[in-house]
Amino acid sequence: MANEVTKRTSIPERLWTHTDALLYLVTALVSSIVTWFAIDLKGARLNAPFEYNGDALATGAHFKTVLQTGWYEYQGLLGAPYGQTYNDFPTADNLHLVVANIIGLFTDQWPVALNVYYIIGFPLAALGAVWFFRTVGVSRALTVALATAFAVAPYHFMRGEGHLWLASYYAVPLGAGLLVILLSGGRLWGRGRSQNKWLAVIFSPTSRSLLFTTLLASSGSYYGIFFLVLLAFAGIAVLIRDGSWARFWGAAGLGAFTAGVMFLNMLPDILYGIFNGANAAGLARSAPEAEIYALKLTQLIMPWPGHRIPELRHFRELYDNYYPLLSERPALGALGALGLVIGFLTIAYLAIARRRTERDASAGRGEHQQLLLNRVGDLGGLLFVAFLFATVGGLSTVISFFTSSLRGWNRMSIVMLILALGIVGLVLDRLIANAARRFNWRLSVRAVVAAGMASLLLVVAFVDQTPSDVTAGRIAAAKAFDADTVWIDTALTGIRSGSMILQLPYVPFPESSSVTGVLGSEGLIPYLLSENISWSAGGIKGRPRSDYPLALEQYRPEDVANLAAASGFAGIMVDRNALPDHAALLEAGWTSLLGHTPLVSESERFTFFNLQDLAKTISETIPPTELESITRLITQPVTGYFEPDFESLSSTDGLPEWGTALSNAKIRLTNTTTDSVSLEAQLTITADPKANLKAWVDGQGSKVSVTLKDGVGTVRLPVSAAPGTTNLHISGLTGPITVSHLRLVPDEVVQFLGALRSSGAGQ
Repeated sequence: MANEVTKRTSIPERLWTHTDALLYLVTALVSSIVTWFAIDLKGARLNAPFEYNGDALATGAHFKTVLQTGWYEYQGLLGAPYGQTYNDFPTADNLHLVVANIIGLFTDQWPVALNVYYIIGFPLAALGAVWFFRTVGVSRALTVALATAFAVAPYHFMRGEGHLWLASYYAVPLGAGLLVILLSGGRLWGRGRSQNKWLAVIFSPTSRSLLFTTLLASSGSYYGIFFLVLLAFAGIAVLIRDGSWARFWGAAGLGAFTAGVMFLNMLPDILYGIFNGANAAGLARSAPEAEIYALKLTQLIMPWPGHRIPELRHFRELYDNYYPLLSERPALGALGALGLVIGFLTIAYLAIARRRTERDASAGRGEHQQLLLNRVGDLGGLLFVAFLFATVGGLSTVISFFTSSLRGWNRMSIVMLILALGIVGLVLDRLIANAARRFNWRLSVRAVVAAGMASLLLVVAFVDQTPSDVTAGRIAAAKAFDADTVWIDTALTGIRSGSMILQLPYVPFPESSSVTGVLGSEGLIPYLLSENISWSAGGIKGRPRSDYPLALEQYRPEDVANLAAASGFAGIMVDRNALPDHAALLEAGWTSLLGHTPLVSESERFTFFNLQDLAKTISETIPPTELESITRLITQPVTGYFEPDFESLSSTDGLPEWGTALSNAKIRLTNTTTDSVSLEAQLTITADPKANLKAWVDGQGSKVSVTLKDGVGTVRLPVSAAPGTTNLHISGLTGPITVSHLRLVPDEVVQFLGALRSSGAGQ
């Protein structure tokens, strides 16, 4: 009987001391409990998004599209009438959409799927961190605490559901662990040690490296690039330090594989660009943003903006309010900051005391200390290189000379955190070991001390890293979500399923905002809250089929409604907050035309005009072939694009303004149809009153002089826009100019509106 008891009680001990299986289970449990309290899940509603603004709406749209269609690249209910094609915004985030599909096996509600993925991201990050810390050599007790600390990093809460792909950083520790293996002389490639040939392949360094880098490279472009940067450093380091060509080429091979996975993730986007032409505006970023979105050492080691202790939170607010380059307010937390400082000091110590450490090593003195210095030195070196790239004015600025697509280098902070926590674990383990040896502790005493240290780390992580209040924001988000749901249901009463709704004003999507600060992602709200209705917002900016509402809204309000109805739209929804005049001009014109006031949401932000009766009247007046032609001209208009000669400026009336200082600047007139379009180009130029400006179109007659009155002039120029690109030139510039109110009005549309007025169908 005693033997049975001994055998039973020894099983957990063997699981804890001889395998890490129980360690993963305990970490998953502990991190889940900490997460429960950190984000206050008691009473949380899963059927309403935790965040209901900004980029969280775009993330929600991804989830809804995946649940509806199985993938995210095309959504026919956005960007009406042609649909949203996300290939114009290339990313390497496919892992998260695969997970969304898996979650979709259990629910068809996008808010539930979105919230569940956010929640499980915490224990997933902890589990990934367990493997890293054990690879580094951290004890099991401290691994539980530090893995949980990594899971509830300030970065996690600051990213939230708005940047859910970045918040789902559970693959980051896997890449960091491979770097440690490389630097410590371990194997990245080769067969496993099992006698079974299949197990030797499945559980081999090769399979591990391929699996981990596939997950990492598919979890986001940033994390893939960060890994490649550090892998390049580690590969060069082992070549210089150890003279190991084999490990260098092993690192090079792994880097090539990682780059290949990223390429495969984006291959559909690349092919789409090849066959449909490049979209320069889809992912439009500027090189200087690499420094605007970099990080600073002071930011990393200061308290984070959401700290639970008011005094520390206020201290960070003062810094962010008064010091430049706010970036995305990165912070490591106290434990990460401690590891960062130790790592940097270790590098300095190794550089200064190199000869002494070499003598000690050759004499066999301080073996444990030398091992600690080597491992902390490796982690510190990775930290230092990461900092050199991510800091303001760092090597990321050099990269921006060649590509502006990568700007958010402050996001390297989550990579730096896992490395810094590894240093903290190693140092604390060494301190406990030294104390145990000095005071001759029994194993049980040492275990109690380690458990106490782990508990202290958990308390520090919870107090220092988790937000002071999440329920208020979540309640407000749910309230707005419920109110908008009621509004959309009310607005669409009587609208036939399958109808199209025009949304105004036009706010380009993604990563753009109106003059009043309304984000393009907020145009996704009606789509998120409706079924079988197509919405004009959400098309990826940079192509006429997405940008056409901007051209349409520059007609008279009455003409906008007539052209929208003629083009098949059943209604117009207006976001008053996106217009400086709160849509007063538009609504007055439409009320006059339609003979009724709009539906208004409870918040008074949104209004809706039903165009079904107007569309019916127009269809009874205008032949179908003419309506088809008008629809094409309105929804695939000749569109003016100002890049790269001009830069976008802020305006006061909600319409785009563009500036340039070039002596000869051109506007690209893009015609994506197969027919030439005769039109009149109209634009306003503000410049030096003494400038002798001229405007002309490629190969289309003489130049037209622009007369400036008090520095303002108007251009009206006939244009025959052939399929493809036609250039409208402005020359004679002696200083900066501003171009605004660009209108490209097709002759056929002018004739249509005239006929409509004559018939009495439109006023």
